[in-house]
Amino acid sequence: MSLVNIQRLREIAELEFSDIVVEALIPDVNELRVILTDGSFVDIWFSLKLAGRYSYHWERQAIDDTISP
Repeated sequence: MSLVNIQRLREIAELEFSDIVVEALIPDVNELRVILTDGSFVDIWFSLKLAGRYSYHWERQAIDDTISP
């Protein structure tokens, strides 16, 4: 099974969505954290075992104390 190209996704987030993305970080081989201009962030996790499986987490806790699944 091939891994998702996290580096390419990071580049897309920073270039294509530069109006709302401050930066995108790669904390681990299968994780991407996208920092947004409003101070919130989105974590995206890709399964290393199951192709096409992922999860995301949008945290706005610093803004309005909310977390989205």
